[in-house]
Amino acid sequence: MVGPNYLVEAFKLKGNLIFVGAGVAAGAILASPTILLGVAGVEAFYLVGMVTNPRFRRVIRSRR
Repeated sequence: MVGPNYLVEAFKLKGNLIFVGAGVAAGAILASPTILLGVAGVEAFYLVGMVTNPRFRRVIRSRR
């Protein structure tokens, strides 16, 4: 059995999706690729931190 993919689970959380959506909307409105890259960088940094957190891993394992 394959274990849960923690990165996918972290990305699907409501707060993360709202943050990504807001960043994409701001980048589109301001037509600034810099904002889009900044949002992507911050989100990647946050997701890596979240995925390596043992508490987050326990929550995801308990859902299945």
